[in-house]
Amino acid sequence: MEKTKILHANDDNYNLGGAFILTYRVEKYLRKFGFSYDYVTMDHFCVDSEKYAIDSDDKTYSANLRKNKFIGHVLLPLYVDRILKRENYKIIHIDTDSAWKALLYAMPARKNGVQVLVHSHSTGIDGKCKGIKNFCEFWAKRILIHYCNVYIACSEDAAKWIVPPNSNINVKVIPNGIELKEFYYDSFERKEYREKYNLGKSIVLGNVGLLTENKNQEYLIEMLECLLAKKYDVKLLLVGKDDTSYGEKIKNIVRQKGLEAEVIFTGSTSNVRQLMNAMDIYIQPSIFEGFGLVSVEAQATGLMTFVSQSLPKESVICNWAQRFNLVSEKNVIEKAVCDYIFDEDARLKKIVNKKYGIEYMAEQEVDIYKSLIYK
Repeated sequence: MEKTKILHANDDNYNLGGAFILTYRVEKYLRKFGFSYDYVTMDHFCVDSEKYAIDSDDKTYSANLRKNKFIGHVLLPLYVDRILKRENYKIIHIDTDSAWKALLYAMPARKNGVQVLVHSHSTGIDGKCKGIKNFCEFWAKRILIHYCNVYIACSEDAAKWIVPPNSNINVKVIPNGIELKEFYYDSFERKEYREKYNLGKSIVLGNVGLLTENKNQEYLIEMLECLLAKKYDVKLLLVGKDDTSYGEKIKNIVRQKGLEAEVIFTGSTSNVRQLMNAMDIYIQPSIFEGFGLVSVEAQATGLMTFVSQSLPKESVICNWAQRFNLVSEKNVIEKAVCDYIFDEDARLKKIVNKKYGIEYMAEQEVDIYKSLIYK
């Protein structure tokens, strides 16, 4: 069956952000409906990636423009323009956390008669130079509406983020789906990974994500220190890439507080489910998130889950998860630790609804692609 090719923009398997991993998984289901992706990125793709290798019939375009971001942002639309002149894409699907990044792909796409779909995955600005970024974002939102054919977002909050305030633009909300068959509770994995990381009988608090300021792992270190001071037997498992300046800051804080035995850094890993099975309580204290997909994965493994109120309400999909205020409700974690008793039978029975699966998400995206092609 011949596939309709869609150009997917602003993700790559080098940086391995959550949006790319989600896109990579979605494409496997899109193929059932006659669609597949080619990919374009400002950065580059790894040809030797093992877990996230690009299929042989998918093209990748690596602009390699990250060394000087200012120049890169100027040159990227020209690079995308050359691709669209050469290839016959009907749709470009732009994953983005900001309107100004989306514009870099949307402008050359509209120029070449390509339908533009902008997919919002965030609710705020991260990193340095926030003043400049917010200024660019203010104007970019107002310009982008003239280049975009369809907006979609992973949550209501992400929908509000990508369009100008008080606009009448319709944004379709499609919650991020998870690979349900890959996230479940497994008692053998729990035993294996608790032994591997010497977790003993401690109550294990866990978090999965890149160590960045927005993910706010420092909050978890402070929480752990308070719990240890009250003589709770707890440990903290931090899963995710740590080669950032914030990651080094977190490691220094752990050393300074003498918590090396209580805080375990796993680094980047593909064994997320196995590590979640080793945890007892999952906490996501992000300052902002478009959706918080990993918290849904935690819930699917039966983990008692706490997410900051900065995460959208859509990220809480079951009654063993709740949102909490990072400032005024710190005590909810302590109470959970105080009351915690491991119950394997109860955890085995915690199963999430199939509507939170990635196949359901793919079906909704297919409907949008068809409407753009055949309208």
